[in-house]
Amino acid sequence: SAAPVQAGPLYVFRNVIFGRLNAALKLGYNSGAPSYGPHFLYHNTIYQTDVVADKGVSTDGGEYLRNAVFRNNIVYSYRYALYSNIDTPTAGPSYPQQYGQIMDMDYDILTQTPSIEYIKLRWGPSTPGGKIEVVYPTLASFRSATNQELRGIEADPLLEDPANGNLRLQSTSPAIDKGVIIPNFNDA
Repeated sequence: SAAPVQAGPLYVFRNVIFGRLNAALKLGYNSGAPSYGPHFLYHNTIYQTDVVADKGVSTDGGEYLRNAVFRNNIVYSYRYALYSNIDTPTAGPSYPQQYGQIMDMDYDILTQTPSIEYIKLRWGPSTPGGKIEVVYPTLASFRSATNQELRGIEADPLLEDPANGNLRLQSTSPAIDKGVIIPNFNDA
């Protein structure tokens, strides 16, 4: 869990998150104050296949995600690759610029199995009754509605032996050479 991020920035990079948790990676807040500080999530591998603990990245619990940048991550989850509330002044995925960058997601590999609900977002203001819930059943539907993950990949990342904790990429993995250069993270 990385909560709250009231000032930031928060960098979550080069982590391997594996196991049976409610959400493999939880962002947001639970302290009564929203997380507005910038979140940078780079080069993480998240593997979550438990039926009950069904979220890869989540702000589950009423939290709202703002200022989050996702790059070069692998998220393999049983049900939701991403499950979040998105704080916008009006309901719907067209968020105004005056509230800053809400999300910036690209170059990630997002996978969930079985194909139930790929990404679930609750768009809208953080006021009672102000949210609408949208489920995107595929990466293509998420991309089309939000203009996010334009170079993202929906595919099995082909990990070596995830059932036994070996999350290295197989030589034929679609993740190989598909990321973007991020200065000071993977530029050398």
